[in-house]
Amino acid sequence: MSLTAFDGSRLFLLTLSLWLASAGASAQEAPPAEAPKAGAEKVPGQFFVVEQPITEASVRRLETAAQAYVRKTLEAGKAPVLIFEFQGRGTAEAGASRFGAVLELCQVLSRKLTGARLVVGYVPEPLTGFAALGPLACQEVIFGPKASIGSIVPPGTDALTQRTARSFVADLAASLGRSPDLYEALVDDRAELMEVTTGDNTRHFVLKDRLGEFAKTRAIALEQVAWPPGSKRELSAEKARGVLSRLTVDERTDILDVYRLDPIALRHDPTLGTGGKALLIQLTGNLDRFRAGYIRRKLGLIENSDFNVLILEVDARGADPILATEIADRLENLKNIRKIAYVVGKAEGAVVLPLLACDMIYVQPGATIGDAYLQKLPDGRNKPALPSLEIIASLRARAVDLAGRHAYAPGLASGMFDPQRSIVEAQDLNSGGVIAIDRTEAEADARRFRIRREVKPAGESWLMDSTTAVGMGLASLEESRAGLLARLGIESDNIETVGPSWVDYLVAILNNRLVSFLLLTLGLFLLVLEFKLPGIGLPAIGSAVCFTLFFWSHYLSGTADQLEILLFAIGLICLAIELFVLPGFGVFGLAGVLLTIVSLVLASHTFLWPSGSEEYRQMGLTLTQLLSAMAVVVVAIVWVGKNMHKIPMLNGLVLSPDEPADAADRAEPLIVGDSDLNLSFLMGRIGKTATPMRPTGKARFEDHLVDATALTGYIDEHQDVEVVAVRGLRVIVRPVRAPDERIRDSSAPFAFDEGLFES
Repeated sequence: MSLTAFDGSRLFLLTLSLWLASAGASAQEAPPAEAPKAGAEKVPGQFFVVEQPITEASVRRLETAAQAYVRKTLEAGKAPVLIFEFQGRGTAEAGASRFGAVLELCQVLSRKLTGARLVVGYVPEPLTGFAALGPLACQEVIFGPKASIGSIVPPGTDALTQRTARSFVADLAASLGRSPDLYEALVDDRAELMEVTTGDNTRHFVLKDRLGEFAKTRAIALEQVAWPPGSKRELSAEKARGVLSRLTVDERTDILDVYRLDPIALRHDPTLGTGGKALLIQLTGNLDRFRAGYIRRKLGLIENSDFNVLILEVDARGADPILATEIADRLENLKNIRKIAYVVGKAEGAVVLPLLACDMIYVQPGATIGDAYLQKLPDGRNKPALPSLEIIASLRARAVDLAGRHAYAPGLASGMFDPQRSIVEAQDLNSGGVIAIDRTEAEADARRFRIRREVKPAGESWLMDSTTAVGMGLASLEESRAGLLARLGIESDNIETVGPSWVDYLVAILNNRLVSFLLLTLGLFLLVLEFKLPGIGLPAIGSAVCFTLFFWSHYLSGTADQLEILLFAIGLICLAIELFVLPGFGVFGLAGVLLTIVSLVLASHTFLWPSGSEEYRQMGLTLTQLLSAMAVVVVAIVWVGKNMHKIPMLNGLVLSPDEPADAADRAEPLIVGDSDLNLSFLMGRIGKTATPMRPTGKARFEDHLVDATALTGYIDEHQDVEVVAVRGLRVIVRPVRAPDERIRDSSAPFAFDEGLFES
């Protein structure tokens, strides 16, 4: 088969065009920035989060902070990279950004940050409304994989605002050296935009009415409508790539590699543009329930205050991962606070977890960090057993998550919380940096990571000294507290140091398990004693004091809250109704007992229901403590019931009956109570109340003084009563009725609820 000259020319041109296209495609897919050299010096940079709604006040704060950071880095002789992360509205209820405030923000981003090396707009998620103008004002734009910009001008916007927006974006595009056509089409729904591919395989966006003029200078290979009729007018990450967006990144941490930024750039610094006011909290000794509660209380001082820096000065060990996780979560939830950890001695065991929740970690020379499960304790100390694989996996995941949030190498967190992991020092060929990474991850991506050496062998607990922690990029070295404050730019007058007070020590004593057991036992004993001897008052006061101390100490330690206190109060009310209002009914008594027990159990933990072996262990200890207290109370009540009238200090609590004038001539009455189990001979006897019955008290039947319970209601002192039932230790009485009433009722058999007073 032969080819004509015309066909040969066409084939040559086709081949040439395909070669040019492939070359253009290769250029298009090439890395947007030259690969940094290994060991290259890091560029200073800072992330700034732009939250919605954008207001004039938020723009002023952002401008002040950004300009303060630029000045600080310029004074150090370096120009910074500023990355502005634009967040979406989050919820439909979030207010829309103001048009005037967004225009002011665009002016700041495009003109008022002189001295910055580069101003970058990062769009991690779909961005709509006027706020979407913000990234268009940045020198470079980076999209997340699912991000988009679109629907900038909301429906129903007045014509003047629409014209202002179109004119503004046209000038903005020109000032940044970009084509205004795309900008104008994004703010004007009437503008018809064409997506054009030229002969050099470059994409352009051109307004349809300007396409003819564009074709005079460029050879158009392909053209199509950018947004087909009826489709949503938005610029996706795919469409923006190479036209507006420099590149697409999966995570914000990938931006560090693009611009060779130090990981510190990711850490929020609320002190920029403002004077730093710090609260320094000292954590020393062992991280137990006392110190965990103390830390929680002190962290409460920083909420809703003018403090914007928190310094946690650490010289402690901890073996309880639950307490450490609670503190880490509390630190993580602090907003607009710069969190600094300063290790002045040791931060070993579970204490490492709160460190990873801080924005920066500083260490004194000789300090140690790591050994998450305290397997390298000094000789003579009992080493705790390793937790289960489930707990290790959970703690490792939490540590890696915190490390990622605060720009620490995930490999460091993984190695400290999983002894079976092998951690290596590897060079990232993409960024040129050297990081600590799990060996399996490095080997799985051998084209990116080049392993240099092993820093933690598998099967060993990792305890880092200050030199290793600094060398691995986990911490920075600082010799003294004064040097740290100077480094943070905090004046000595703007720092408040807090440590444990007498209240903290008292709470620690009351939270001791033995002391809690004694408070529970004494409180329950006095409460039962008050119900047995109503009207005395002293047992009730003593019980109230015991339970007040119990709940107060657990409330301050963070395990009890309003719910537990409310449940306990409702339980006592139910018991009072059972004893004084509806005796023998049963429902209120059972509900009161259950609510009281549940409140005491919940007040001893931070969790509602155990979910792991450690929480089940704590629940078991609490139940054992409570059941032991109840058993002791039962034994004590029985013994006191038999011997109260013989105990010199307790017999005064018993209300003695009034004696007649000739009491001296009468024999001493026989006191019958818990020591006499056969009281059936009193059935049908008539006597007098010796004390008020509310509903329990004492009654005299001839020479016998017995404990009695009113069948219903309240019976005053010195009232005639008759015995209607005897149930074990209980003598049930009711007021004696008039003779005519007794005669009328004589034909009706006596009916008594056998289970009315059963225990």
